[in-house]
Amino acid sequence: MSDEEKKLSAYMTLQSVNSRNFSLFAGFTFTAITILLTRLPDTSTWQSQAMLFFLTVLFSQLIYHLAVNEAVLTCCVKFAPKLPEKYTKNSLRERMLIWLLLDAAVLLLFLFYNLLYLALATGILFVLTTARTLRTLRMILQMLKPFQRIDLYESGD
Repeated sequence: MSDEEKKLSAYMTLQSVNSRNFSLFAGFTFTAITILLTRLPDTSTWQSQAMLFFLTVLFSQLIYHLAVNEAVLTCCVKFAPKLPEKYTKNSLRERMLIWLLLDAAVLLLFLFYNLLYLALATGILFVLTTARTLRTLRMILQMLKPFQRIDLYESGD
């Protein structure tokens, strides 16, 4: 393995560990939100809603970092050996949409439990996170634009 491959491999390993940690904590946070919604005696108190909103902000940030981390790993894969066709069918935008829809699930939970002010605050947070995610995605795609004309997999015959 060359020095450049070692550097890329170490970077991809770091990003993979970050993704694993973010997804683990996002899962625990979503579970905590769900358990608190179902087990709290009165979810309409300000203390309950403050705790739920704090967990929602944490969950939203973890999902944002997961989405960006996946985009960064996609950049690394562009320069790695070519993947089989079945792994390249989903575009980066589609995968980002999946992460954003997962973030919207918390909003729907709050609407389901009739926590309208919390749902409104979460909706505003969702819009801000979506704008931030799309801006980051646009920057990443702009950064990759010069490399789209390069075919790394041409045969040298």
